Amino acid sequence: MGKNMMELNRRTLIQASGVSLALPFLESMAPGRDQPIGTPHRSVFICTALGLHPRSLWPETPGRDYESTKYLRLLEDHREEYTLFSGLSHSNQVGRQAHDSEMTWLTSTPKPGNAGFRNGISVDQMVAGHFGYTTRFPSINIGSDRSQSQAYTAGGVMLPALYDPREIFSKLFLNGKPAEVQTQKRKLSEGRSILDQLRGQTGRLRRKISGSDNHLLNDYFESVRDTEKDIAELEGWLDRPKP
Repeated sequence: MGKNMMELNRRTLIQASGVSLALPFLESMAPGRDQPIGTPHRSVFICTALGLHPRSLWPETPGRDYESTKYLRLLEDHREEYTLFSGLSHSNQVGRQAHDSEMTWLTSTPKPGNAGFRNGISVDQMVAGHFGYTTRFPSINIGSDRSQSQAYTAGGVMLPALYDPREIFSKLFLNGKPAEVQTQKRKLSEGRSILDQLRGQTGRLRRKISGSDNHLLNDYFESVRDTEKDIAELEGWLDRPKP
């Protein structure tokens, strides 16, 4: 980073109409210019509700030179970027019905759903407890259409998932008083981007940060705008008669 580069606070936000847009971590936010910046550790766990066909996923030949399968061929361009792990199944994971095992997918607590069953802590919450606030949120639980999740506390209490797209967007990107955030959500429904309101501030910010930070900011803003469009289009279907 150049010596004339202005340091930014790690919690730097850009603001419009009382609502702030949180920024990703930029090298210009580093506490010291000569200190290396570590990449935050992140883990993602995605439950497909037991909906994968095993023979379409798992290769018959083990090792690095495995023969690709129906599902894996879709990821062929990223073959060197992921690893498949097998042999992680736990015993006693079938309860009163087969899908009870969704409750213990990340906990491996025996006999889910049976009388006297009490779940344990899920691995995502163990990871969150270990790394804490090295990222903005230690953990975020997201569901598709309901608040049920596979995240559990050490006491076996389920942590409800966020499932409203606007609520998720608000949690990830927006800061402000409740009324201000609600106003921004309404603008979002009308197809109005928060980035349009922040154009002047983003221009000033770009002049303060490095070239690599500007590239990162471009990707970040593009993802914000794409998310806004997706939410607006999704909500456009809510009042339309089916099918």
